[in-house]
Amino acid sequence: MNNTKNTRTLLVVALCLLMPLKTFGQDIGEVDSLYVVFLQSSGPDRDKAAHQLLDIYNKKMFFESLPSFEQVSSRHEQDLLLCFATERYYTANAYYTEALKLAESAEQLLAKVDAAKTILPYDAIRNTIMCDCIYCLYKTSDYENALKIGMTAVSQCQETADKLQLSRAYLYIALVNYVLRDLDEAVRLVEKSISVNRDLGDNMQLHNALGIACEIYCAAGQTDRAIECGQEAMEAAREIGFMPGVANHMAQLSYAYDRKGEYELGVRMADEAIKIVKAQEPLDRNQLALTLEYKGWNLIDMGRHAEAVDALRESIRLEEVIGNTHAVYNGYRTLAEALEPIDPHEANRTLMRYIRMGDSIHSEEIKELSAKANAELKNDELHESNTEMLRLNRIITITSIVVILLLSALIVTLFLAFRQKSRLINMQRILTEARDDFFTNVTHELRTPLTVILGVGERLNRQADKLTATQLHHDGEMIVRQGNQLLTLVGQMLDISKVKSALGEEVWVSSNMTAYVDMLIESLDELARQRGLTLRFDADDINARFVPDYVQKIVSNLVSNAIKYTPAGGHIDVGLRLSEGRHVIITVADTGNGITPDRLPHIFTPFYRITDSNVVGSGVGLTLVKQIVDTLGGTINAESEVGKGTCLTVRLPYLAPWHDTSVKQPRATGLTTDPYIMTNDATELTNTESITAHGASVLVVEDNTDVATYIGEVVGENHTVSYARNGRQGLDMAAALMPDIIITDLIMPDINGLQLCRSIRTGEATSHIPIIVITAKATEADRIRGIEAGADAYLYKPFNAEELNVRIRKLLQQRTMLRQKYSGRMTSTTTLPPRRLRTINCRTHRRRKVGPGRARAVRSD
Repeated sequence: MNNTKNTRTLLVVALCLLMPLKTFGQDIGEVDSLYVVFLQSSGPDRDKAAHQLLDIYNKKMFFESLPSFEQVSSRHEQDLLLCFATERYYTANAYYTEALKLAESAEQLLAKVDAAKTILPYDAIRNTIMCDCIYCLYKTSDYENALKIGMTAVSQCQETADKLQLSRAYLYIALVNYVLRDLDEAVRLVEKSISVNRDLGDNMQLHNALGIACEIYCAAGQTDRAIECGQEAMEAAREIGFMPGVANHMAQLSYAYDRKGEYELGVRMADEAIKIVKAQEPLDRNQLALTLEYKGWNLIDMGRHAEAVDALRESIRLEEVIGNTHAVYNGYRTLAEALEPIDPHEANRTLMRYIRMGDSIHSEEIKELSAKANAELKNDELHESNTEMLRLNRIITITSIVVILLLSALIVTLFLAFRQKSRLINMQRILTEARDDFFTNVTHELRTPLTVILGVGERLNRQADKLTATQLHHDGEMIVRQGNQLLTLVGQMLDISKVKSALGEEVWVSSNMTAYVDMLIESLDELARQRGLTLRFDADDINARFVPDYVQKIVSNLVSNAIKYTPAGGHIDVGLRLSEGRHVIITVADTGNGITPDRLPHIFTPFYRITDSNVVGSGVGLTLVKQIVDTLGGTINAESEVGKGTCLTVRLPYLAPWHDTSVKQPRATGLTTDPYIMTNDATELTNTESITAHGASVLVVEDNTDVATYIGEVVGENHTVSYARNGRQGLDMAAALMPDIIITDLIMPDINGLQLCRSIRTGEATSHIPIIVITAKATEADRIRGIEAGADAYLYKPFNAEELNVRIRKLLQQRTMLRQKYSGRMTSTTTLPPRRLRTINCRTHRRRKVGPGRARAVRSD
């Protein structure tokens, strides 16, 4: 009989512990003050403060079923009762940091209380505190510790058969996985929570689990199921008279309607929820901030941007007060989207604030990981020191080998340093010769104006009183004219910095030269279009050894010159040909005004410019091109006809590639040598072992076949490469292949790169995939738009091959580290079935459509 009564009492208490912890009209400051008095006083003052606090909790917070303060005789138990009650009060009113501190104190008090003798519901209190900690850690974005405590809470609740707290543990762990974008695990856990609650029958927690399920199903793209759960949750909360829960579920439905595209219903639900929240005292700032953000999403999609801005700014202000850093960070991004159509300047400032805040958050995470790694390293060193004597002989042997290797490495290093020094001396000699050539050529030009200026000045100094006004005016004009010529020459001398490094470093590559030149032409196409010109490129498919920096300087200078001197409406033709396998020929022909025969021989002379041209330039570009061509053993010729245009032809020795990339076979099954032909047996490498053994799967989305081939050659040595010719095909292949990383251009037919990034980020299964953008759109505004659309890296054409491979490696390492980190921890701390934890950065995708971290559980425990 007693056992049955005790079991019933614990169940009632557990149900009570899950009821809403809301106060109405009570100042949080008064509760703080009373609790301080309780801790610091004794005797009647202590008892009075305790009764006042419990009176607040009894009237508003369900403690009627707990023992009274007088029934609890032990001081430790009294401290535990009040500490636990106040912790629940802080948690319910969104004071999460303070609640965590009290939870730690309550755990210490639990250790001092004899569980077998106390009249307090020991297990129920302990389980409830742990679940509160999961929730508070989740709300303060400490997901790692939330998962750790969550797994312990699951085991503890299973051991004590505490099903109600078990349902809370499942629910809060589901929320953490939801934030970390492991949606499969989040759905599994929230369904467990709902199932446990249904088994319990009539209880106060079911509506909460259904509400969280609403948000998780939204993120998983199952909007109809989400709306069904949200409506059931709202009605369940209304049946028990829990209006804060009704408001919360209305906000969740607002989010679901936004995902489904029913924006009017979304705004209506948000407005009704806001009315309910504002009617409660004290104000639930967290709930109000979240509801305002959901309302803002719907308003943006309806085109009501000004209203959305007001709602989002108030949401951010409330989240800043609460201290929810990630919510504030994500809020700035959504606010920037709302501001863009009505105030682009302010939108840009808001977006930059979002970017800076993201950098700060990521830096703190990196510091934390580094500190933990250092701590683990020190522990390993201490362990090794205890067994040092047992391995002395082995250490001596290893030390000898290491010394030999170090000496060998030192010898090799000295040899390489000597070679590098010789090379540096040679480069300095070339630089000195180039600089001396320029100064020699310009010195003569400086002497003439200086001679005239000094001579006229001296005459004015001697004969000023004898000269007429006409003579003075004539001399003055002469000085001004020669001074302007001198100023022009000085400006040209300053431009010598453009060639002070002369030819630069000879970094040879063996690759597709056509693709590289194609990217150079693409980067200059925007400049040509701005001047009303047509830039055309025709080329053979050439694989060769070449210096990218040299080719870039040759092509960029020649094409830029042609653009400068060609009037609007004209066209520029660039050609790349392989002549009989012996020479690579680059031609740049324009339809400009042409150059007269007497001036044509001088165009490669340093600082030479056509004086009757309105084009501003330094006169060093063609000089630098000629120096590069001469160094490579090639030739450059110019042909021009006045009124018809100019053609420059560069002829360079052809150097065969180190390996024939034109017949290179792809590494993976399902790929062919044509970058746009795919078979149906391509497979996805999803786990860490596959990526380590076989390389990552890379999807290249590029409409230019040459550029796509070049990118494939750059990354194909280490990874499996698939190709798509446009954004729509890329989106379909991403969903089918689930690649480890996507590389895309921006300017493409059908669906462009920005639209592709947004679609990938909002996709149910693809939002975790890293995206690298490679494009000729090189302005700061273009880069920001790419990052906003969801790009993890933004490279300009022509790109550096080494940088691309480093970017790929680092992005894959980050994903792998997070996957191993969380999957390993979950497996080792719980009896739950093993799973693969897939993690991505919070909200690297487009705002709202998956919205990690935005789920909110109004506590009805």
